[in-house]
Amino acid sequence: MRKNKNLFDWYMKSLRDGADLTFDEAAAVLKISPQEIKNWETGKSFPSKDLWEKLAVTYKVSLQELSEIIEIERALREDKR
Repeated sequence: MRKNKNLFDWYMKSLRDGADLTFDEAAAVLKISPQEIKNWETGKSFPSKDLWEKLAVTYKVSLQELSEIIEIERALREDKR
């Protein structure tokens, strides 16, 4: 089992798994590359703000919850620098 680096990585993967989507399926729905989703799930990048609403709908989570998690993780990473 792959270990996630932090809570955000785990959260993004669990949302995709909960929506029962593969990398390719989620990428097709979101109109992005599967690599971009992998980058979110491995902590290499965050979803761009213009994708948040579509992500929330696709992953069946509130936009508020998703945006709060992203902003908290960004702040935590900034503090670690």
